Amino acid sequence: MFTHKPRFSFIIPALNEEKNIKAAILSINTTMPAGQFEIIVSDNGSLDQTCAIAYQHGAKVIEAPSATIAELRNLGAKESQGDLLVFIDADVCLDQRWHRVLMAELARLPDSGFFITGSVCATPPDSGFIERNWFNSLSTEPKNYINSGHLITTRKLFERIKGFNEELKTSEDYDFCQRAIKFGAQLVPLPQLGAYHHGFPKTIEQFFMREAWHGKQDLKTLTDFLNSKTALIAFSNFFFLVLAFLLLFLNVKNIFFYICLMFSICIPIASTIIKFPKSKRQNILTKFFLMEIYLLGRATSLFLPNPRPTRNPF
Repeated sequence: MFTHKPRFSFIIPALNEEKNIKAAILSINTTMPAGQFEIIVSDNGSLDQTCAIAYQHGAKVIEAPSATIAELRNLGAKESQGDLLVFIDADVCLDQRWHRVLMAELARLPDSGFFITGSVCATPPDSGFIERNWFNSLSTEPKNYINSGHLITTRKLFERIKGFNEELKTSEDYDFCQRAIKFGAQLVPLPQLGAYHHGFPKTIEQFFMREAWHGKQDLKTLTDFLNSKTALIAFSNFFFLVLAFLLLFLNVKNIFFYICLMFSICIPIASTIIKFPKSKRQNILTKFFLMEIYLLGRATSLFLPNPRPTRNPF
């Protein structure tokens, strides 16, 4: 595929990430051979020391305060020179063996250069309750796209499909992968390619607000809503749950109440089994609880304001 050692361009969108950006950059410096890579931080208008820290540690910094996350990634790609574009989030750190593992796998990737690879970011060793029981489990489940928190593709493919859709506020990675697949590119997940996400929600409130933010994209138009299985499931669950509580409050325990109650329980249970098919039985109740929070967050995104976040809720 490459007649020479490929040059890597690491593109990192960031917003108020002074606590994480240094570790992300140092993890790249640790795994990559000197002279074979560049780091570009696309800053979204940080008010802290994100830009200064990134610059101090050798990154090129682009500032775009009003850009969407997709625009930040595209701007970084336009400023880059590498053959391979590596998109990671500012709170992601690469494993020390990352470069060695990827180089060993490159020979197996399509010679055409039309591929997207990467892996689901794992949780760090000091993970909390939500990280262990939700995000760590997701890292082992099959995907039909590569998350842009750790996504690798060729410049050739990126330019051919014109990068990320800049009109999207979320789910730009899913859209990117689906357009690439329609073009004829291959998705090649490499779970052995280690990357660790340090910015997952630590509390129920943070988890709820994260999903409410991501749910906004499914409500952009009626077509988006009808085409989103997650949105349809979330709003169905919300509808039956609210009706069940309302009927209970009114002390109306008729057949309609029990139907609503049944659906409000069965929907998150079925969603849990589908989303976590490999989960052990003893973990189902925990997963069910978090699934309920997840679905409620997605549903209530319709009613929540859409303020500019203080940091990117990737």
